[in-house]
Amino acid sequence: SRPPNSHIHPMRALFVIPHQPPPTLTEPDQWPPEMVDFVTRCLVKDMDQRTTTKDLLGHPFIARSCKTLQMENGRSQPLER
Repeated sequence: SRPPNSHIHPMRALFVIPHQPPPTLTEPDQWPPEMVDFVTRCLVKDMDQRTTTKDLLGHPFIARSCKTLQMENGRSQPLER
C-alpha cells in the first residue's frame, strides 16, 4: 500500500493536505472505541479545535494503557504497564 498523495509531487502535497479531510481508520469497528476516539482527536487539523496534548495524555485510551509516565532529567522513562 502506498501513502496518501504519493501520486503527486511532494511540494504539491504540502498544499493539498490542508484542504483534504483528515485520514480515518478504514475499519473503525475492528478497534476499541477508546482508541478510535483518541486517533480521531489527534487527527483534527484545526488547531483551535484539536484536543491539547495535556488532555490527550489524560484520555481514557492512554490512561488505561499506561500507569505512569515519569520524567527524569528532561527525558521520559519507560512506561509501566
